[in-house]
Amino acid sequence: MKFIFSQHIRECLAWTGTLVRPFRKSIVCSALIDLMGMGFSLCSIYFSKKAIDIATGSDSGSLWLNAGLMVGCILGSIISSLSNPWITEKVKLRMQMKLQTQLSDHLMRNSWSSAGQWHTGDIINRMISDCNDVIQLLVYTLPSIAVTTVKLIASFLFLCALDAQLAWILLVSTPLLLFSKLYYKKMRALSKAWKETDSKLLSVMQENMASRILIRSIGAISVRVSKLNEQQEKRYQLGMEQLKFGTYSKSMLQLVFGGGYLTAFLWGIHSLSKNLISFGSMTAFIQLVGRVQGPVLQLISFVPGLIKVQASIERLMELDQGDMEKNRSSRMLYTPTRLGCRNLFFKYEKTELFNGMSLDIQAGEPVAIIGPTGAGKTTFLRLVMGILEPDEGDMYVEEEGRTFPLKDISQKNFVYVPQGNSLFSGTIRENLLLANPKATEEMLKEVIDAACAYFVKELPEGMDTLIGESGYGLSEGQAQRLAIARALLLPGSIWVFDEITSALDSHTAKELIGHLLERGKDKIILFVTHDANLMNECTRKIRIGMHS
Repeated sequence: MKFIFSQHIRECLAWTGTLVRPFRKSIVCSALIDLMGMGFSLCSIYFSKKAIDIATGSDSGSLWLNAGLMVGCILGSIISSLSNPWITEKVKLRMQMKLQTQLSDHLMRNSWSSAGQWHTGDIINRMISDCNDVIQLLVYTLPSIAVTTVKLIASFLFLCALDAQLAWILLVSTPLLLFSKLYYKKMRALSKAWKETDSKLLSVMQENMASRILIRSIGAISVRVSKLNEQQEKRYQLGMEQLKFGTYSKSMLQLVFGGGYLTAFLWGIHSLSKNLISFGSMTAFIQLVGRVQGPVLQLISFVPGLIKVQASIERLMELDQGDMEKNRSSRMLYTPTRLGCRNLFFKYEKTELFNGMSLDIQAGEPVAIIGPTGAGKTTFLRLVMGILEPDEGDMYVEEEGRTFPLKDISQKNFVYVPQGNSLFSGTIRENLLLANPKATEEMLKEVIDAACAYFVKELPEGMDTLIGESGYGLSEGQAQRLAIARALLLPGSIWVFDEITSALDSHTAKELIGHLLERGKDKIILFVTHDANLMNECTRKIRIGMHS
């Protein structure tokens, strides 16, 4: 068990190490500036002691020289404290950009089996809250622990030079209870539960906002609000438990540190009354108590954060280490003649969808993939495009007499329009240019006409019209046609359409299909459809049912 735990910690450290590597110099520079500030601060205490002792006749020397040096050290400490946040904040922002970009890129390349593991709300929570926790650890907490440890040692040695017995009394009275195994386990359990509860709450909020029109239309507002309140109540109860535990811990700290300060004060008064120390030493005592207790308190305050951030690292590592799609070849096929499969077997969870299926699809012969809902039509398209891999069997495409496995050709060979809304917030032009950023105005107008999206020309802003999330502001049929227009800007010669006429009236659907068949007369075209008119326009129909 001990080995497994240490191995897991090493994995967490290795992962964070790769993240921090490009920023090491800046972080070290920030820590050195912080240490300089600490040096100036301790020197100011020393020179203030000297100045007070000279003023009271307990020591000899130049009063104004020591006062001037004290002022100089205070100014140096102020400059250090002002310049350090500039470096730290800059590194923090850059590291946040790097980590969120890295995770976004990885998640968008996840395999189909990994893509559905996490709710979108949970992913967003991890990429914002957990990222901030980890970056805070790397940019601020760990360097601060190193600097604070040096501060503690330096202040402790300084106090030892004045009175070793007092220094050891203060250090031994530190509430080491907070470093106990029991405290660690409790804090880790609370932190992990808080993260999970926070993710569930954000998931409910994300669903409510994304589907608010649907929720209102089916009269489910009260149900969804109740679900939100349920998650909020769980979060509240957990927050109260954290508050109770935190209050207990802080009360322990306050008692111990209050006692430490009182001990130093009484010790100093006693020594001063016996003429064992000077008044300057007395003031140094009072200042150094804070310099010793302050770093100890700061180190202890880091403990909950370190325990909390372990859960954050684990949650981000889950995202960053999900199964990736295998790198596809960059091979483009511009004139494919045939697509097919031989002895195709595929099981989705425990349901066997394809049991030894074989077929061939010729270019120029559009095919309608038909069958009952849930039979595996969309799954077949995903197998064709390489999003899923068959359990057994071969899937291939031919060009100029040569045969290539589908997994060995580029994803760019496919033109895919999925079922449902697939638009992004922004302008219509921005949505179209996602497929081909170099597309000219003429090319954009051409695909808009081909997709029967004539309504765009009637909009006041035309292609520069802003649309909301998931095409908000457009009808489902309008959004569907814009998705088709965007797909037609892609270079692929294997066209895959999933229920593209489901939201269109019969007249528009007939015109659209005519345009697509004309433009794709030399392409390999697959239509998943329940539209009888579209089926009749296709050269072949392939029925997919259970155990195809």
